[in-house]
Amino acid sequence: MRVEAQPRGVAGVSRVTMKYKRILSLLAVPAALMAQMDAPPVLNPRGAENDVSRQPAPTVVSPGSHLRLSGLNLGPIEPVTPKTFPLPTEVGNPATQVLINNQPAPIVSASPDAIVCQVPWDIAPGAAVAVVRRGEQSSRAVRFNIRPLAPAIRSAEGTGFGAAGGVQGTSLDLRATGLGVTEPAQTSGMPAEAQAKAVQTVLVFADGLPVEAEVKASEKMPGEFAIQGELPKESEAGDLLQVVAQGNAAPQLPANTIRKTQVASLPLPGELAELRVLQGSDLRGGMGALIGPRGDDGCYPVWSFDVRRGSMKREEDCLTASNRAALSPVQQFPNSPAMASFIGPADTSGQLPAYTKLRLWHPSLNGSKDLELPFPVNNLNVGGDGDLRAVAVATGQILKIDPETGGVEDAEPPPINPNPGGGVAANLLRTGELDLGDGVKKVLAAIQVQGGVAVVVGDNNTKPAKAKIAVVDFQGQVAGTRDYVEGWLPLAAPAPPARPGQTPAQPALRLPVTAYLDAATSILYVASISADGQKHALAGFGPEGQTRVVPTPEGWFFAACSADVRVFDLELTRRIAFFGSRTLETQFRQPCTARGFLEMSLGANPSMRAFELAGNGQFNVTVGANEINDFLYGVDSDPTQAALANAIFLFDSATESSLRLDSPSGVLGFGVGSLRPAPALNMVMALGQNRRVGDAGIVAFDLESGEARLLPTPEGFEQVQILDIFTSTRKLLARGIVNGAGGSQYLVYDLVTGDLEMVPNPSGVAFAGPPPAAATPGQPVQPGQPGQPGQQAQPAAQVQRINTKANAVLAVGYDAERKPVSLLYFRIP
Repeated sequence: MRVEAQPRGVAGVSRVTMKYKRILSLLAVPAALMAQMDAPPVLNPRGAENDVSRQPAPTVVSPGSHLRLSGLNLGPIEPVTPKTFPLPTEVGNPATQVLINNQPAPIVSASPDAIVCQVPWDIAPGAAVAVVRRGEQSSRAVRFNIRPLAPAIRSAEGTGFGAAGGVQGTSLDLRATGLGVTEPAQTSGMPAEAQAKAVQTVLVFADGLPVEAEVKASEKMPGEFAIQGELPKESEAGDLLQVVAQGNAAPQLPANTIRKTQVASLPLPGELAELRVLQGSDLRGGMGALIGPRGDDGCYPVWSFDVRRGSMKREEDCLTASNRAALSPVQQFPNSPAMASFIGPADTSGQLPAYTKLRLWHPSLNGSKDLELPFPVNNLNVGGDGDLRAVAVATGQILKIDPETGGVEDAEPPPINPNPGGGVAANLLRTGELDLGDGVKKVLAAIQVQGGVAVVVGDNNTKPAKAKIAVVDFQGQVAGTRDYVEGWLPLAAPAPPARPGQTPAQPALRLPVTAYLDAATSILYVASISADGQKHALAGFGPEGQTRVVPTPEGWFFAACSADVRVFDLELTRRIAFFGSRTLETQFRQPCTARGFLEMSLGANPSMRAFELAGNGQFNVTVGANEINDFLYGVDSDPTQAALANAIFLFDSATESSLRLDSPSGVLGFGVGSLRPAPALNMVMALGQNRRVGDAGIVAFDLESGEARLLPTPEGFEQVQILDIFTSTRKLLARGIVNGAGGSQYLVYDLVTGDLEMVPNPSGVAFAGPPPAAATPGQPVQPGQPGQPGQQAQPAAQVQRINTKANAVLAVGYDAERKPVSLLYFRIP
């Protein structure tokens, strides 16, 4: 009997055999009887999800929002959806309740396999645990995170992706959670009082166009907010709704979906001699600027555009940046449609160049607006209220700019950070030294702790023979020191050798020792090696002077043959993990390999366990190894084919299980350096290979179901390249290289249905995005920029911009002669 679990909206991997369905039907009655006999509730180790965003574990919710718990024997046999208020904290017989940090949670709905509850409004932000109690029996706890704000829009199907719910034509009646506390305040389990509104600023956009919407707490459902308004007249089907609460963005959802990719284009200006950067707005998919190289006078040639409005304009005046190395003077702002640039000349009376003129672009301005500022500024950013901030770094003066109107006013300076640990750590990194006497002065590791920065200091960067732990306060003074644990020394990862002709990196710029702070106990753990060089361990240093040593299991070591010994924080189990080796490594190796995973529990009695790969498997630590959502993974290592892998080795820390995911049949392997994680889907994508990377298609590894499937390269294309994943509609965007490298076009793979859309280029465009470099016979085609033989290599121009917040792509289109001819705009369904 084989059960193949349902991944997050991905086709081709959800298959339950007919035999298993028959077994389920036979077990249905016994299962019901077991529930009636008070079988213990069982929570899926990854069974805590934000009920609206459906973000996978470890999920994030906020006080007042809804948490979904999944498992077995959780609620009554007959599903319950309470209709009266306050919502009950117990349902069924025997009574079922949910405890969040030991506090009863109001229950929104309950069934044997799922409970949706409201996170109490008075729960403190931070790490949290939930337990289901049924009668006298309790489940194991599942972990998740609580933040003050965790915006999410409910989708029409309740899946967390696809069309937003509550859209009728141009009218919006969205349901959202995670927008923060309200005025007046709400009571857990109760709907809001009339006209209760979020205290924090909530902004709503449709493809960057401001939406005039009323945002108020729901009078029907506890914890929900109603967002009601009308879509802008310019809005079109396929536009993503973008909800931003005090600078925190909800996962975007389309107001109305489109079936096929829509393509528009503008001709490139003939006077644009050299394009260096294609800049784009963060929220408006078709708005941006074309940037040429910076001139000797500090000015950049700039053409602003809005493809959907059919506009492209050469910007007058000297648009410039305070940083001479900046590739673009035009700045975008997170979770805002606005863009801005300084206008020269600069005020050079201070240490840094500053400017009194600013050019602002915003969809509401229908172009741009020039602003005269009352004093020189040299830094731009965006506040949580959506307004821009122009800052004079030298004086700390701040101006507040309304991006929709260009209105300017003085702004209150932000509160002084009482814990400026980042500045202290940055200074230690700059100097690389902290002299503690007796030759102990090389900074090996630094991590912020209560009251300052904890620093591991040794007498040598590569093989320290003496070491101490110091705490540096926020004024940069040494507040205390302590000796290292007797018999142990910091384990310094080896530095990679310099390439021929390459100047070695300065040791002070590299911290070779791995350190981890357990916030719950304030114990600092440092990767260590025994004084005789034969064992590895974590040396722990507590706040009261206590020390401890947690050795690796017998015969196991940290994989210490790469430039760093990576540590992974496992939120679901409150453990940490490392890549483990059966060999005591002392030198840098390429590839550095591991035989398994080391996991250490935290708390009062920490210990370390090893999980070894089956057979003779080993995986590459140097390239392709990573972690997403507490899944650790690495690709198999074969010295005979260093750039090609055949499988992913996976460790699920939530279940403490490891497995091997092989490439699908018919595929020789996949490119080691091509892995692209997709955390929202618990997936990893890689380029399949038979003769060259990408010729076989894209291999999709589903970490949750433990399966792999192939998204094939379509006929007529010799390679594909992974570009990005649009999680709002579960689309994977790739670029296909036409046979013979005679062209390229975008490919859209639907991860739900498995369908493929080959997006045609506009007339006269052979290449969408940068043309690949011409291939040497027998060698694979490589992405590149058009150039001439004998030219000095230049940094590749940025001629392609993918915007997952708007489901859009901006790219330069090239003709068959590889000459740039147009600006392309793709709206991905």
